[in-house]
Amino acid sequence: MLALALIATAATSAFAQGLHPDGYKPYPYVFIGAQGGAQTTFTDYDQTKLITPTAAVQLGAMFTPVVGTRLHVGGIWNKGGIHNLGEYEYKYVTSDLDVMLNLANIFYPTNAPHFFNPYLVGGVGLGYAWDNDDFTSNPEMMKTAPLAWTKDRYVHNFRVGALFEFNVCKHLGVNIEIDANNYHDRYNSKTNGRGDWQLTAMAGLTYKFGFKKATAPEPVVIPEPVVVPEPEPVVEPEPIVEPEPEVKPEPQPEVKPEPQPEVKAPENTEISVYYNIGKSTPKETEASKIATFAGWLKAHPEAKASLVGYADAGTGNAEINARLAKQRAERVKKTLVEKYGIDASRIKTDSKGDTVQPYPNNDDNRVVMGVAAE
Repeated sequence: MLALALIATAATSAFAQGLHPDGYKPYPYVFIGAQGGAQTTFTDYDQTKLITPTAAVQLGAMFTPVVGTRLHVGGIWNKGGIHNLGEYEYKYVTSDLDVMLNLANIFYPTNAPHFFNPYLVGGVGLGYAWDNDDFTSNPEMMKTAPLAWTKDRYVHNFRVGALFEFNVCKHLGVNIEIDANNYHDRYNSKTNGRGDWQLTAMAGLTYKFGFKKATAPEPVVIPEPVVVPEPEPVVEPEPIVEPEPEVKPEPQPEVKPEPQPEVKAPENTEISVYYNIGKSTPKETEASKIATFAGWLKAHPEAKASLVGYADAGTGNAEINARLAKQRAERVKKTLVEKYGIDASRIKTDSKGDTVQPYPNNDDNRVVMGVAAE
């Protein structure tokens, strides 16, 4: 758990905390949930006869894409058994404060949540057991375990387990969880010099809420150039000159000006917008490129634009890179439409993922390349 926590800290610091394509921040968020399943306490008795149903509720939060915590409360029914004397029932409930590490976001970080998320779960808590009459009212059982608890009992709990969650939509997830819980030796009334182990397997639903909304970026204001007027020339008074006698100039042949070549405005323009690793939003230095590209489109209202997104093959995998490349092209189009008022029908987007690498340098392939032509 300590080693994974160190990995999680490093992964969180490098995680690309951007916006989901739908316009919200996937992390942090709060969740509540309910689970149901079965459990058994390990002993020298036939384990198949000690399986009982169990239920749990949980409340927690994912503070980063990797690290979260929760309060988990579960229990109700439990069983024990003694050879030749049969089974006995008692009730319990356990509350745990758990740390949750999302392994998917440690090894495959992305802005959008994964559909499948495996978590490592570990924590500590307090257990409460009661209604041990089946055991304490049986004299033969009491002979085998004279230290059996007769009143309600509080015990510690140490937990480690795994949770597998499937994101159905933004707010809803389905999960399967398997935990191993360690209680005090007298938890099941029998003492053997070591803690009692309980295995729990449950399935449940999780509702997520508290996502942060996206904030509109500040508009980029391009200042108008400052024109400094030239100073008025100092005019010296002309000297008084006696007029010369008028001399009529001889007529000169008319000189026709040579035709000047016609200068046409460029009929197309190109753009290359670069990104940091794992990002679907451009680098801050690329904003002026998009503004210039939008200015050309406004000056050529009949022109059409094509934007193609790419991802570098040296990072992630084909599925993540295909999604990132598409998000990058769509984000440039969204900026042109919403910020600069370009008609969306004039812009076509495409995605090559990491199947095409236009540049020899790996990092340069995190790019959106666009061309506009009349």
